[in-house]
Amino acid sequence: MAVLAKEERLAILRAVNSQDASEEARAAFRDLASSEPEIARKAGTLTRHIRANLIKRLGLAGLIEESLKLSLEQLEKDLAQGEPSAGERLLIENVLTTWFDLQVAAVEERASLTEAKPMDVQRFWMDRLDRAHRRFSRAMHCLAQFRKVSLQIQINVADKQVNAQTIRVVRAES
Repeated sequence: MAVLAKEERLAILRAVNSQDASEEARAAFRDLASSEPEIARKAGTLTRHIRANLIKRLGLAGLIEESLKLSLEQLEKDLAQGEPSAGERLLIENVLTTWFDLQVAAVEERASLTEAKPMDVQRFWMDRLDRAHRRFSRAMHCLAQFRKVSLQIQINVADKQVNAQTIRVVRAES
């Protein structure tokens, strides 16, 4: 597929962005996504939609909502460390979603304490915060473990790069 102008890409995205999109619009999007995978990745991951829906449900002011979205994008860039593999991208998505869930749980837990809610409501939010923290910690641990077993090897001969590859180190469990 030839490189499309920005207006053509937007027209395809608008046409396919409904539940009753035509098969032609869906095919055009698949062609566009195969030539520009970043479009499908940004528009199409389920975890991105989950986070977007959580942000909408919070009912934040426009400025706060947009700055939260920008913070998530920056955090994603920081965690990506260059060009992550597919597995690493999945783990990063999980870290972002669990981090966001942890932030929401922390806000709700603080609100339940400051608004003098009944003890069972406070306990619910404290438990929810604990569970969110465990999920976030596990997600970060998984990402760290994945990175620990992935090594980047580069061989240079006479100041010329000969080979660069990723090697996965797998430990045998006994």
